[in-house]
Amino acid sequence: MDAILKSQAEQLARDMAAQATTIDDLNALMRTMMKSALERMLNTEMDVHLGRRPTPALAAGPVEPAAVPDDAKPAAKNRRNGHSRKTVGGDMGEFTLQTPRDRRGTFEPQVIAKHQRRLDGFDE
Repeated sequence: MDAILKSQAEQLARDMAAQATTIDDLNALMRTMMKSALERMLNTEMDVHLGRRPTPALAAGPVEPAAVPDDAKPAAKNRRNGHSRKTVGGDMGEFTLQTPRDRRGTFEPQVIAKHQRRLDGFDE
């Protein structure tokens, strides 16, 4: 973790500690943070899948546009198609995520795979 991110995490922890009065309050805040972070990561994965962002490994170098056949019609392009609800659980309880979908159904999330319902190791 770089120094800036660590500093931001420590500031957030101070703010949370000032707001939470019980361990249940703290757990609720942590679940909210995990939900928000996971949904943001899933949406970023969808952006990469649809070619709207370069993959993190290639971000440093030039990004080649994907080859599109000449006969491809604009309507045939893959695009977002709403969200699906997914309930996942961990050591701190369950929460519902909004997982993005694409028209072609080719999106395979890596953060939380399809049909995965448990976040093993995430709570540590």
